[in-house]
Amino acid sequence: ANSKVGVQYGLQTLSQLITADGKLVLATVNDKPAFPYRGFMLDTARNFFPVEDIKRIIDGLAAAKLNVFHWHIFDSQSFPIEWKTYPQVHKNAAYKNADGSLKIYTQADIQGIVQYAFDRNIRVIPEFETPGHNAVLGWIDQNITNDCVGGVVWWGRNYCNQPPCGQLDVRQEKALQILDQLINEVGSWFKDPVIHMGHDEINTRAYGLVPDNYDSFDSTALLTPMMRNFDARLQNMLGGKTLGAWDEVAWAYGVDDIIKKDSLITVWTGPVADTVNNAAAKGFTNIVLAPSDYYYFDCSPSAHWCSSDFERNNPPTAYNLDGFKTFAGQWHNWTLIYDYDPLAGLTDKAKATVKGGFGALWSETVKRHNLDRYVFPRIAAVAERYWSNIARNDNTA
Repeated sequence: ANSKVGVQYGLQTLSQLITADGKLVLATVNDKPAFPYRGFMLDTARNFFPVEDIKRIIDGLAAAKLNVFHWHIFDSQSFPIEWKTYPQVHKNAAYKNADGSLKIYTQADIQGIVQYAFDRNIRVIPEFETPGHNAVLGWIDQNITNDCVGGVVWWGRNYCNQPPCGQLDVRQEKALQILDQLINEVGSWFKDPVIHMGHDEINTRAYGLVPDNYDSFDSTALLTPMMRNFDARLQNMLGGKTLGAWDEVAWAYGVDDIIKKDSLITVWTGPVADTVNNAAAKGFTNIVLAPSDYYYFDCSPSAHWCSSDFERNNPPTAYNLDGFKTFAGQWHNWTLIYDYDPLAGLTDKAKATVKGGFGALWSETVKRHNLDRYVFPRIAAVAERYWSNIARNDNTA
């Protein structure tokens, strides 16, 4: 190898050739990654995971030769960042321990995690979700977040996909200034050239752009003027950083022509091939895959919106656990994850734009006691697919 990264990957491969009784398997290995982006996303907003848990997960990612940790650090449910410019946010919107202390990451915590990952050849890409999923910013000013009154947010299915509701009103200059501060202050704690800015599940009704009964309205078109102004400003806020965003930015808001074509587009909606082909046809060159039907690790009997009919009904019986609500069905298992071909159905142009993929763990149903079993060993299936990209039934390799 001609770099430390290659040496460490080589040693990791060598370690996996050592048998349980201390022998070394004799083999010739031609070993290099098929894709440059091989990752995992963790949501620390729906539930909080302390630094030691995150570092343990990073150790596991490194063992599988994954190289990206996508950190969905805050959302409407909580703001676990000690942001000293606006302390009222984390003081009111972070979860608390039993002794009343805040469950937060300090600047030192975050920079320590970034360095810990970097030492293991792993990038840390922060996600500052916006303008949807922003109820927590209402603690700065209730008027800059729709559906947030007096710091109290409310829930209505027609106003957001998940409680508590609250979207940043990016039509207001004050809202844009606060977002700019967040990007330039907290964003500076991260070394990576990419800052992911969300852009998924933006609700039109929350902005008062449609009447209550809007089934016949083209809600995407109604968002376009607001979003075009916002995304032009947002890209300037990033300075020299590259924009990352969920795939809606390439098709849902009428902004695809003003978004820089080297922006990192993370695809979660399907049909995946259609989404990728469409983005590639519009000139986007930097696409990574996290399709919910395959790579959302929280999809399970208790969170089955992204499960197939087969997964929901097999096995057909639920566990009988006293004191727990249980359901029939199964998670996305490792064979489903590994067997998904990331290049299937893509045009030649689109294939060239796919830089890799990542498993994603949203944490509504996850806490410290079950974090590891949600991540491992399934993340190894993602890791191997994007390292070798060899089908399980391919015996030619």
